Amino acid sequence: MSDLLLDIQDLRVDFRSSGRVVHAVRGVDLTLQKGETVALVGESGSGKSVTAHATLRLLPYPDASHPSGSIRVNGIDILQADAETLRQIRGNTIGMVFQEPMSALNPLHTVARQIREVLLQHNAMSVTAADQRVQELLELVGIDAVAKRMAAYPHELSGGQRQRVMIAMALANEPELLIADEPTTALDVTVQAQILDLLKALQAKLRMAVLLITHDFGVVRQIADRVAVMYRGKIVERNTTQTLFAAPVHAYTRRLMDADPKGEPVPVADSGSEILATRDLKVWFPIKKGFLRRTVDHVKAVDGISLSIRRGAALGVVGESGSGKSTLGLALLRLVHSQGEILFRGEAIDTYNKTRMRPLRRALQVVFQDPFGSLSPRMSIADIIGEGLAIHAPQDGAGRDPAIVEALVAVGLDPEARHRYPHEFSGGQRQRIAIARALALRPELLILDEPTSSLDRSVQFQVLSLLKEIQSRFGLTYLFISHDLKVVKSLCHDIIVMRRGRVVEAGSAAAVFAAPQHPYTQELLSAAMR
Repeated sequence: MSDLLLDIQDLRVDFRSSGRVVHAVRGVDLTLQKGETVALVGESGSGKSVTAHATLRLLPYPDASHPSGSIRVNGIDILQADAETLRQIRGNTIGMVFQEPMSALNPLHTVARQIREVLLQHNAMSVTAADQRVQELLELVGIDAVAKRMAAYPHELSGGQRQRVMIAMALANEPELLIADEPTTALDVTVQAQILDLLKALQAKLRMAVLLITHDFGVVRQIADRVAVMYRGKIVERNTTQTLFAAPVHAYTRRLMDADPKGEPVPVADSGSEILATRDLKVWFPIKKGFLRRTVDHVKAVDGISLSIRRGAALGVVGESGSGKSTLGLALLRLVHSQGEILFRGEAIDTYNKTRMRPLRRALQVVFQDPFGSLSPRMSIADIIGEGLAIHAPQDGAGRDPAIVEALVAVGLDPEARHRYPHEFSGGQRQRIAIARALALRPELLILDEPTSSLDRSVQFQVLSLLKEIQSRFGLTYLFISHDLKVVKSLCHDIIVMRRGRVVEAGSAAAVFAAPQHPYTQELLSAAMR
């Protein structure tokens, strides 16, 4: 019996929209043996996810079409299969872990109900037996407090927990092939390491094949047997993982491998004056229960943090999701209520109301994690960048235009882009627009909240280079919030490590990376650098 499980030959995928045809996949050949792990690697837009979705006929037909090609699973041509055959293959033969679990999971149903549905659709079993199987699956993927998690809704779980639930759903009927579409994107380094270890352990236990879709070569090195590199809808290089890493042939492969954050932070004087400091800063959110909604406890998101940032330097704030990093940034901007001192330019601002804070908003700017979510889809780029200018430097539209053009040029975008809208740009370009919006006001301090977490490595490299360039050019001070220690090492002069609302380690970035003292910091570095 042949060990060939998946056989894709000359696959082409076209999308037709508004009379225009986009050739998303252009003649892809790919095979996968039983029990093997193959990584399909490339940047956003290269055609990886389209290829994966075509394997299960999940593309938006009839807008999507296949001018040529075949996809065979155990000899069955997926593109020619009828609805009943597809239903049997989906979930039974092939399971899929989607890229964004929060979007893929139904927010109205509990975890148990969603996994149970997969079981009942494909197996003749009672609800009681299905619930028992749900519990086994959640234990298999390493979910803690299983009984509690079964009754939880997706929004009540962390990113890592949601990803584990997605894996449990995909494994419910013990498929022969697991397609994992960016299963670790935007996860903390420790959670990413746990998910990768979990996939390897489950593969060994269940003897299944894995098609891994990713843009991260660090993930590929840890888990894949073979690699296929996609660029503009084509596979430009394929080889065993060991050979490809030892001697990449195609220029695009080499560019992806060289895109890891590197280099040193922008030089800054050690004697620089203090621009921002906190003393015993706290942000506690009340937990209210009962008919009268009495406060019974608090979520201590930020619990007594003291920090100092030198003018012109970059302070990295590191920690896992839920450690309090973003809440700290919001507190410094006076966007959430806090207790404790906040000093900006030596002046205590922690008691300022909205009116007194307004003149300082120009000097204190922020770039949010998700550029698409933070940019209004109904506003042109000129309106987005000019909005802050209209508030803090009132003048007519023509008077604001030179400042808008200057901000776009500073971030490496064509000034003509100001007449377009956010959906017309890539993720990296949208992040540049978000930075331009902040730069237009000529701030002194820029808070960057995970600005590169969801970007391809090559785009991350471009954005980091841009941040260094504008820091050097404008003398900006950064508070850089991230879970990616490679990025922090490249950009930041000093670092604080947060866990459960507290700082567990602080110091110069060089000292912390060279000799971390706290076990949690050591765990983060071990996961990030492996």
